[in-house]
Amino acid sequence: MEHVSGPDTNARLWRVDGRRKTLIRRGVDFASLSVDGGRIAGSVVGGPVLLLGADGHTIRRFPSPLPTIRVVVLQGSDLAVAGGGRIVVLDARSGHVKADRAFPTESRFQDYADGLAALIHGNSIHVFRVSDGKDVVVARPHGPGISGAYVQAEIEPAGLFYEYTTDSSDASVGHVVFVPWKTLQNGLH
Repeated sequence: MEHVSGPDTNARLWRVDGRRKTLIRRGVDFASLSVDGGRIAGSVVGGPVLLLGADGHTIRRFPSPLPTIRVVVLQGSDLAVAGGGRIVVLDARSGHVKADRAFPTESRFQDYADGLAALIHGNSIHVFRVSDGKDVVVARPHGPGISGAYVQAEIEPAGLFYEYTTDSSDASVGHVVFVPWKTLQNGLH
């Protein structure tokens, strides 16, 4: 996504294949984008959620299920949208709501995969099962000067990756940790 400033304010959506980039759509200002299986999902600023093909054509258009959408995640047949302390999971084919749930207060939504959301609360990494709202702490990174602003998480069908940094004499030092999917599921039982 390229936001163009100046006299031409139309946003541009590019597809990058290796070293080649192709303009596939103009004029759609997305607040958040996600790509999966040759499709692109995005929330239009102040408007609907669009599901696009790899060439930029509109496959589906869904009314916004939330007043404000901060993050859109497309994963298989699930289209998760989060904002304002809620997550709504839509069926990417029909638009029907599969789940709609508030997540724990003061948590920041990070990612979604296979019914689980990754959240950050303070400096703790949580996994949140959207179907029933069960919330489990996966990790609490420790170190000098750590704060939630330096903690991020991504959840994929293989598991959860989280990263964090601490105040240290070497500002380039960071940490990346992987938690397998089976471990996440065992923690939710």
